[in-house]
Amino acid sequence: MPSQDLRHAIHNSLEAHIQELHALGDPMPTNSKSGRGAFLLQLLCEYSERFAAMLEGRHQVGRAAADHSY
Repeated sequence: MPSQDLRHAIHNSLEAHIQELHALGDPMPTNSKSGRGAFLLQLLCEYSERFAAMLEGRHQVGRAAADHSY
């Protein structure tokens, strides 16, 4: 029956897309002004922590590259 095949194909495609969305994680909290502010603050904090680590020589990628160059 073509109708059943079409339903089955649509269902499989929908399931695959739902699994892909779950793999990508939760959506960004940009629904409210305070949510956007909190998200921006979190990004800036993570960036500053990584930048400080890089300056102090604790940055993993930089250290691995420096270790291989000697």
